[in-house]
Amino acid sequence: MGMVPYHLDLGEVVLSLEFANPDPAVVQKQREQYENNSASRTGKLRTEIQKHSLKRHIHCLYTAELFPPELPDDYDEGLSDAEQVLVDTVLYAFTGVKERCESRGEPLQWYKKPDFTEIVSQFERVQWRQSVPEVAGNLLSNLILGHPLPNANHRTAISVVRTYLESVAPEVEAPKAGTDQGAWHSWANDYIRESKRLLTLRRNATTFHYLEQWGCSTVVRKGSIEIELSNRELNVADPHSHFGRLHQKKSTEFVIELIKRAGKEELLTRTDDGKSAFISRLR
Repeated sequence: MGMVPYHLDLGEVVLSLEFANPDPAVVQKQREQYENNSASRTGKLRTEIQKHSLKRHIHCLYTAELFPPELPDDYDEGLSDAEQVLVDTVLYAFTGVKERCESRGEPLQWYKKPDFTEIVSQFERVQWRQSVPEVAGNLLSNLILGHPLPNANHRTAISVVRTYLESVAPEVEAPKAGTDQGAWHSWANDYIRESKRLLTLRRNATTFHYLEQWGCSTVVRKGSIEIELSNRELNVADPHSHFGRLHQKKSTEFVIELIKRAGKEELLTRTDDGKSAFISRLR
């Protein structure tokens, strides 16, 4: 059994697996369709095809689209006051991550335009008025899986969750999950790696199922994050929901660890007081 990389690092840009097939003509046609569909966009498109030797030769299409690293001036157009507070909270967290990356000489690539409607939607999908860990885990998972930002969705989502916890209990200083040098602390690293596996599986379970039939045992993301296909339920009826539920469970477990490390175990049983109350605390 063989390995297929999920990412293709070209230095100035990182491409992701878009499509795979044993027939190179089919993959080339898919490439042309992808490029034609992207012709009207404002991003800079990159595509590559690579051949991988498994039980048979498999041809993989990798794609990426880069956008200018700038927020539109009218990003808050059409948002209610409450929605703007939530969007601004996420953008404040994202800007902090972005500036720290720039200070290290590692500017973030923008692989999509920020999706402000998606940010609002992910807050709406949170099941508020549960226990604080459940709400925070729900929020963390939603912001990661919704992927509304150009990059750094994990770091931004964790920052937003820290803001939520500190708003619930102002005396709390939730620990940072990563260092200023961009590395994850060891206690957070297992969650980050599994989160990225589940995110990738949720999007690509069908493609990975075919790859496994063609002789692939492992898909490898950047950062040497291995996804062992035999250990995953790739042929479930609804992989989007299945891996989403697993991700939410894992995210809640991470929040519980975060709360314990903050020394505020009483938050584990406190009931959240709702989205409106959270927005009020943010104002």
